[in-house]
Amino acid sequence: MHTKTAETQPGSQLSGFKSKFGEIIRHVTLSRIQLYSDRQDFKIAELQETSPHGYVFANSMSMIIVAGKSIRIILKTHFNHKDSKPIARHLYGLEQVDDNKSFDVMKEYCNLSAGFLKKICIEQNIAVGISLPVVTMGFNEVFTDLNGQEQKMIFEDCWKLTYAEGDIICSCHVDIFEPEILNNLMEFAATDLDEDNDEEYEFL
Repeated sequence: MHTKTAETQPGSQLSGFKSKFGEIIRHVTLSRIQLYSDRQDFKIAELQETSPHGYVFANSMSMIIVAGKSIRIILKTHFNHKDSKPIARHLYGLEQVDDNKSFDVMKEYCNLSAGFLKKICIEQNIAVGISLPVVTMGFNEVFTDLNGQEQKMIFEDCWKLTYAEGDIICSCHVDIFEPEILNNLMEFAATDLDEDNDEEYEFL
C-alpha cells in the first residue's frame, strides 16, 4: 500500500519510519471501516492534497488522540452526513437516521481505529493511551495551529475511504518524540495482525 506523507524534515534518515507508520495507520482505518460497516467494498483512494493542515474536507469531523511519551497521533475522520448515514442506518437497523446518530457512529469509528492503533503500538512495546473521540465542524480544521512544535519528527497524511454510497476522508498528524522506539515497527506488517472481530459497539 503506497503512502504519501507530508514531512517537515525532507530527506531525513527517519523518513522510513514515517512511511511505515503511515502505511499502518491507513491499514487500520480501512480494516476498521470494513469491519464496522460490514462493507468489504471500502477501498483506499489517494487525494490531491498532500497535507491535511488547514484544509476543510467535509462539513463534520470526528477526532481522537493516541499518545504516549514517545509518540502522539491525532487521527481525524472528515465526513458529510450523506456519506456517513448509510453506515448509521446499517448499524442502527433503521430506514432513517438523524444527524446525531450519524455523529455517534463516526465517533465510534474513530474510537475503534484508535483502539486498534493502540493495540499495535503496545504489541510493539510502544506505550500509549487514547482519548475520548469528539465531533466538531469540519471548518475548525482551519484554526489548527502546528507552530512551535518541539518534537524531533512530524508528519501528516490524508487519504480517502471510498465505497459505493460515498466517501469518508481520513487524516493524521503524527508527532514522534523518541524515534528510536519505532524500530520494532519496521518489521511489522499490519496485514499480519489478527483482526478483532468483536461486533459489539458502544456509541459514545
